[in-house]
This record gives sequence, C-alpha cells and structure tokens, in this order.
Amino acid sequence: MQRETIMKRINKKLKTMPYYIQEYCNSKLSYPYSICTIDAYLNDFQIFLKWMINEKLTFGSEMRKIKLDELNSLKKRDVENYLSYRRLGLMSKELPDKQTSQTTVIRNHAALRSLFKYLSEETENEYGDIYLEKNVMRKVKLKKVRDTLNYRAAKLKGRLLLENDPHELLNFVEKKYESHTTSDVMRWKFLYNKKRDLAILALFLATGIRKSELIDTNVEDLVIEDKVTISVYRKEGKFDVVGVAPFAKRYLIEYLAQREKVGHLLEGKEPLFVTKYSNQIKRISDASVDSVVTKYTAAFNVRATSHDLRHSFATNLYRVSRSSGVVATQLGHNSTMTTDLYVHLVDEEIQEQLEKL
Repeated sequence: MQRETIMKRINKKLKTMPYYIQEYCNSKLSYPYSICTIDAYLNDFQIFLKWMINEKLTFGSEMRKIKLDELNSLKKRDVENYLSYRRLGLMSKELPDKQTSQTTVIRNHAALRSLFKYLSEETENEYGDIYLEKNVMRKVKLKKVRDTLNYRAAKLKGRLLLENDPHELLNFVEKKYESHTTSDVMRWKFLYNKKRDLAILALFLATGIRKSELIDTNVEDLVIEDKVTISVYRKEGKFDVVGVAPFAKRYLIEYLAQREKVGHLLEGKEPLFVTKYSNQIKRISDASVDSVVTKYTAAFNVRATSHDLRHSFATNLYRVSRSSGVVATQLGHNSTMTTDLYVHLVDEEIQEQLEKL
C-alpha cells in the first residue's frame, strides 16, 4: 500500500532527526495529519538542519544532535539568509520559471512555521514549560504566490477530457488502441492488462479521485450494486465514500472478474489494482499508474496526467450540476473555494459559445 510505503519513508527519516521533530511528527500524525504533508515537511526540515550545520549555527555535527537552545538562538536575519539560500539554489537549477522556485520556498517556510509554532506553543517539558521561548519564524513574512484563474485555465487547456471525451477515450482504448501496438510483446502486454487499465481510466474519469486514493483502494472498498461506490482514504487523513458515475460500472465488473483469476497476496488486504511480475503479485505502483494514464491519453492525442483526469471530471461535473458544493463534496474538498477553477473553465466555455451567436 502506498500509505505503508510513505510511513516507512517517514520512519526512516525520523531516525536521523532530533527528538523534538520526532515528537512534532507523532503529534501531527495523531490528528491525523496528511502523511504526504509530513513526508514533504521532513524533507524541508532536513534541508534546514543541514544548512544550520554548514553555516555553523549549531555545535552539532549531525541533525539529531541539534539542540533546542540553538533553534531558540536563531535570529530573523538567519531565517532570511536561509530562505535566500533556498531561493537562489532553486533558481540556479534552471527551473521553468521563478514562480516555481518561489512556491517551493513558501512551502519550506510553511513547514518551518508549523514546526516552530508547535515547539513554542504546543509542547511541555518535565517542568511544564514550552520548548521554545520565542518563535523566530513569525517575524518573517513571505508573499504567497497565487496564480490567476486565467493562468491556471490556460495551463490546463489541451490536457482535459471534456464533455464526451471520457467516453471516447475509453472506447478508443477498448477498440482501437491495439492497432497502435508496434510489436508482439507490446500487443501481448496491452491485452494482458487491458481490462485493468480500462478500469483505472474509468474510475479516474467517473470519480475524480486522486492517484494515491486509487492506489490505496482494496477490493473490499469497491461496492457494486444498483449504484457503485468506493471508499477512499483522503489526502487530509480522513475516510470518505465516493459515488461512481454509472458509465464506469461495466469496466469495473469486467475487471473484477479478471482480478479474481490473477491471484492473491500472501498477507494483508487485497489491493484492487495489482501488477504481476515474476509470478509475484503486488499493489500497483505510482509509476505504473502514471504509465497507464500517459500511454493511452498520448495515443488519444491529449497526453494527460491522473490529476488532469481529476480536473476533467470536476469540470464535467460542474457543467452538468452547476453546483460548486456538489463538486467540492465529490472531490473531498472542505471548501468550495477550490472549485473556482472549474467554474471559471465552464463560464469561459459559455462565453466562447455566446460569441458565436
């Protein structure tokens, strides 16, 4: 399971960290916090602590030996120097645009603000005192980068499957893709995984779930009756039951019949989507799902990612429902603010049609 893989990665990183960062992570996992966020934050902590060592801001030669007193002694200029170091370092890697590097620096800062807030407000030592007397991160303000809806919509154009496109993609994979195979091996692999791949594409296009949610899904999470639902573990650390659009039902039923013949894992729950290599069955990997989506959409002349399929679903759902609340609920968002992009895409499309009158 992808969640288990991420937890192993988190635990490995924590072994190199000071005890107070271990306590921070344990506290956030009890919320439960998104493990993807914690994993990313730990990367940011590693970079910051190594920078402290290189800049001689600590007597510790290893990250786990950096003391709380040394964090407490940091000045505003130290934090600003670190953020400048991060920004210049990222820009030197020739990233696509400066905005990308600024976004990364802002996330770095957010990780450190979260840690220092915890250490200065939510901790208690054996004497009942907080770990840090001051929170230097509060003195540093960064301007958050916000893309306009026009910019975000322009980036997505050409990568969305709108209106009848989802059905046409599935029909293309089912009936026409075989002719695009250029060797016997390629054709055999396609036919072997055809029902699984169709089910993956259909589930993305009929639910809007995230890639991690699809990967973590087990056979028992999919319920096929008159209506189809699937239970998923959301990014925010909560479970949700998601409705599935009816057009995906046939593909899921056909795949489940094949999935039963593939075999079972030796232990643990049965993953819904699997790969079989050297007679060993494994939960499908992140890279394998990426390959499925990009391979077929590229042949369909769209070349989308799994997240583009999520955007496609949301735009199509808003088009038929005209309800931001419906879209937000289906996607597992806590606020309708995150659905503004789909409203904008549909409104822009309506305006284009009006201009033809």
